[in-house]
Amino acid sequence: MSGAISAAATQPQAQRAIVRSVQSERLFYVVAGSVMLIATVVGFRAFLAHGKAFGGGEITRQIVPLVVVHGVAMFSWVCLFLVQSVFILNGNRRLHMRAGVGGAVLAGVVVILGSVTAILSTRDNPAGYQILGGARFFLATMLGEMLAFSLAHLNQFGQRQVERFLERGPALVRRETFLGEAHHSWCLQDHTNRNLAAYAEFLL
Repeated sequence: MSGAISAAATQPQAQRAIVRSVQSERLFYVVAGSVMLIATVVGFRAFLAHGKAFGGGEITRQIVPLVVVHGVAMFSWVCLFLVQSVFILNGNRRLHMRAGVGGAVLAGVVVILGSVTAILSTRDNPAGYQILGGARFFLATMLGEMLAFSLAHLNQFGQRQVERFLERGPALVRRETFLGEAHHSWCLQDHTNRNLAAYAEFLL
């Protein structure tokens, strides 16, 4: 009996600790998104303000429209990342998930545009990348970044599938006890938790 009372007393404290941890994590993503946006504006200020390449040079003239579209798509993704982080911090999960669909599509567009832009740019203007270690080094770096970007989004997609599974799965079961009259209580099943953890590890 005393054990049950003690457990009941500590449960609210554990719940508050979980809430604080979740809020801290959500705030971290808002701060990270803000830093990313500021870094993007500062790093690409020549392009955003004057339509110039890195260091104030000219954009490869053969693919100017492609570079512009790629830049707009990448900047939009950074902005959307911040907006989604703000949504989830404020508890607006529905808008966060809806924006996530657009973010997933935009991420795919960024990967395709980024890869094509890097390939064509180094082909048509290899001399312009000598300051960055040469055309081949730049191309390898860009393609590697696009690969890392893709893997990160696949990992995020896996995490979202786990979240949906947890929300829709039978994590809680009803157990009836009879103490004069039947009443319902809900308890977490340990074996279900272990299965969900294994499923999460498989996806991640």
